[in-house]
Amino acid sequence: MLQIDAVEFQENLPGYLKRVEHGEVIKIASHGRVFARLAPEQNDVDAARKRLALIQGTVIIGDILNPLEDSGWNSDADHL
Repeated sequence: MLQIDAVEFQENLPGYLKRVEHGEVIKIASHGRVFARLAPEQNDVDAARKRLALIQGTVIIGDILNPLEDSGWNSDADHL
């Protein structure tokens, strides 16, 4: 993440906006203290699809209403 001074940001605004447009996050500081962060806008639908793609294949699908029905487990004394 790039950190720049506010004056530098002001002087080169178009270039920094282009970098943000390409996905870079920029911290803006004054006298060494960060007071703002400029980040690209996220499309909620695209962000959700990326999260789903990351977990694809890791989810176990089963019967959530009666999960023990086909497992062979019962509640008799041998299984407690």
